[in-house]
Amino acid sequence: MTGDDLKQARKALALSRRHLAELCNLHPDTVRYWEKKPLVDYAGHAPSLMINKLGIPLPPVERPKRKQNQSTFGYFVTPKRARHGVLEKQDRKCGANTRKGTKCRAPTMPGKSRCKLHGGLSTGPQTQQGRANIAEAQRKRWCKKDRQRE
Repeated sequence: MTGDDLKQARKALALSRRHLAELCNLHPDTVRYWEKKPLVDYAGHAPSLMINKLGIPLPPVERPKRKQNQSTFGYFVTPKRARHGVLEKQDRKCGANTRKGTKCRAPTMPGKSRCKLHGGLSTGPQTQQGRANIAEAQRKRWCKKDRQRE
C-alpha cells in the first residue's frame, strides 16, 4: 500500500486530514507524513489506526520466524546493548566537575564522553562571535598552561 492509496481512501470517505487525525487520536502532521510515503508499513501503530478507521482490508502482517536457538528478546538474539543503549543501561559516567566540586554521576551520551548537561549534546559555536570567543578562551588556557610549565 502506498501513501497515495491511503490519501485516496481518506478522500473517498470525504475526511480531512484533521478529522481523520481526531478519529485516530493522532496529530494531523502524522496523517500527512504517512500519505507522502512511497510505501506504508501497515504494521506500524499510526498506519494501522488510520487503515482500520478507513476500513481498508489488508492481509495479516507476517512476522519473521524465530530460529530454534533464538531467545525471546524481540528481534535481538541477546539482551546486549543495541543502538547506543536502547536495551541496556550504559555503565560509563560523565565525570565532569560540577559546581559543588564533585564529579558528575550522570550517564554519558551514546558515542560521547560527557552527559547531555556537560557537552554531550553540544554542536559547538554557531556564530562567528561564538567561534571568536572560543578561540580567545583557548588562547588564554594555553598561555596559563605555558606559565605553569615554566
